[in-house]
Amino acid sequence: MQTTSLISAVLILFGALTLGVAAAQTGKILALISGTPHEQSWGRLRILMFLFLLGYLGALGVVFTASEEALSLLMGAVFLGGAAFVMLVVRLGHTTMSELSAAAVTEKKRRHDLQRTLGTLEHTNEALTKSNAELEQFAYVASHDLQEPLRKIKAFGDLLGQEFGEELGEDGQMYVERMRKAAGRMSTLIDDLLAFSRVTRKGEEFVDLDLQKIADNVIDDLQTRLEETEGAVEMDPLPTLPVRKTQMRQLIQNLISNGLKFQRKDVPPVVKITVENIEDPDLGPMCQFTFQDNGIGFDPKHAERIFGIFQRLHGRSEYEGTGVGLSICQKIVIGHGGRIHAEGTPGEGARFIFTLPRERVALPGSDDES
Repeated sequence: MQTTSLISAVLILFGALTLGVAAAQTGKILALISGTPHEQSWGRLRILMFLFLLGYLGALGVVFTASEEALSLLMGAVFLGGAAFVMLVVRLGHTTMSELSAAAVTEKKRRHDLQRTLGTLEHTNEALTKSNAELEQFAYVASHDLQEPLRKIKAFGDLLGQEFGEELGEDGQMYVERMRKAAGRMSTLIDDLLAFSRVTRKGEEFVDLDLQKIADNVIDDLQTRLEETEGAVEMDPLPTLPVRKTQMRQLIQNLISNGLKFQRKDVPPVVKITVENIEDPDLGPMCQFTFQDNGIGFDPKHAERIFGIFQRLHGRSEYEGTGVGLSICQKIVIGHGGRIHAEGTPGEGARFIFTLPRERVALPGSDDES
């Protein structure tokens, strides 16, 4: 065999191997696009590859036989097959590019619609923020201004009872006492409303604080209540977190007081506080706190309602309060970038679970945002 024929045979053999690998890869592509409009085109391309592979094998035979007629016939077939192959690839490329172009137009339209929606949402959010700020300012001013006439009602009621108690008689004294108690309840309600409005008013900065010290101070303040109810507070060691001091003290005090207030008859209240680190998929690294009590509990269907302002599940004669405490707790937790929810079982107790960021974060609309 001549050297030229041998080189041609080696080249043809490598070409055949390369084409075989390409055909195998085409098989994988067909598996991926099964059931799509492209499946038929890629199937034809693969058949053409196998025909080319047969042509390569035929070329090996021509090289070894050196038949001029066979060589001419093979060259014609190769040129025709090559033209068909190129045409099929061009058509396949045109279809693919058309689909990519259409997808690009669709994506551009989707982004435009998304930008327009975001713009509308941003405008609505700004209007809502402004409206909320105005409502909070109104609540603060109105509540503050209402305190003065209430103080006068209470003061004149006290004077009326002291100076003219005998002249008023039993019925008159009863009416005065009811008036004083109503004024006292109204005053408490206004104080709670002021506290609620102050939660979202700017002023207090986030600082790293030892929550253990805050909780210890709260328990000291509640010592008289604990002694009266023979209650107890059990807690894990609490961490140091970036918080607003006054709000965090109010949050802890409200939740402990809630557990002591709604106790079962003849059952000393016990509030257990546990904490663990978790990874929130949306908010990142968080500390999760659980305040669990052994009190009267509540129906789970009220789990969201109890966080509404002025919402009470029990009459005023049964348990004191205005129904604002848990609303304040919710606003404090949300204002710190966390979440809060409640779980309850009637006759067994309630659990209040909330999370706080382990690291300082910039909150929308806060002074910490940069």
